[in-house]
Amino acid sequence: MNDIKTESWLDKRKAGWQPLLVFLIVAYLFSITTDPIPVLGIIKKYTGLSESIIKLLFNLPLYTGLIIFLIFNKDKFLRPFIIFYVLVEMILLFLYIYELVNTIDYFKGDRGAISLMIDVLTMWFISILLFGLLYWILDSGGPFVRNRGQENRELLFPQFTMSSKEAKEWRPDIVDYITLAFTTATAFGPTDTFFLSRRFKLIMIIQVCTSLTILTVLASRAVSIIR
Repeated sequence: MNDIKTESWLDKRKAGWQPLLVFLIVAYLFSITTDPIPVLGIIKKYTGLSESIIKLLFNLPLYTGLIIFLIFNKDKFLRPFIIFYVLVEMILLFLYIYELVNTIDYFKGDRGAISLMIDVLTMWFISILLFGLLYWILDSGGPFVRNRGQENRELLFPQFTMSSKEAKEWRPDIVDYITLAFTTATAFGPTDTFFLSRRFKLIMIIQVCTSLTILTVLASRAVSIIR
């Protein structure tokens, strides 16, 4: 009798709920940072809502869209939708980093140093999640193409160089791409996974420059304030 491998509902829809979970974490991390962008202060003035609530509400269309695509399994629209929102979140991330660099002198004393350090670590974790999500959605045509085995590799994971049956059947998951983003941000370059395509090499360079800015410029300033 042939073994029929059945997938659960969560396995079939993981390309929808996994990015939704990552976006929820990113939205929460954004909500706890010091807000250097004055436009939220203007909205707060007229609405009376806290800046944290405003930041979360900005992501409401994202959550709604992802849940709709998740329920109805609209793969055709899910990938460009996720790419669009990743790029929007990255623009916000770069604006936050830029404003933090420009307002770095306003953080003074131990309290200011702690506040800056929290913002620095938060921005760093956000960058890892966003770049991991970008690697995941772009690599080899996206998760739907990879799951069907129709792929033109842009990343060479260690498993692809192994000859075992398990390695040949292995497909990278979103956790693997977030791990890739983490090791790239930590080592300031590739580690055990190689970047093959030119566009992924450019994305890797942008991630390394982002990580260097966050850790060397902002974190070193926070440490110098404490001293």
